[in-house]
Amino acid sequence: KLIREKTDTRKCHNYGFWVGYHDDADPKKYRHKNKPHLFTWLHDQCETFEVWEKNQPNDNISESEEGQNCVQLWYRPTKNGNFDDEYCYEKKGYVCQFPEECSCA
Repeated sequence: KLIREKTDTRKCHNYGFWVGYHDDADPKKYRHKNKPHLFTWLHDQCETFEVWEKNQPNDNISESEEGQNCVQLWYRPTKNGNFDDEYCYEKKGYVCQFPEECSCA
């Protein structure tokens, strides 16, 4: 809820949040445009969850020949937090998973 309420500006983590989903294959050997099955999770808990934004992943190479190899929850005025591939060097917030009942929170 908090993420959806506070994310419609670039000031809020550059329009997105990293979620630990990426394409770690050599981008020169494998291109993932319209091939979301080439992405993998850093952990196994979310293996079946995918909600891609329309026309994503697009593996844009306009800023880097390596392409967009990391996945964000994409928030813009017209986006709703669906998956979008993005350049891994972009500075963004991140989403962590932890038990709801946690002594650390």
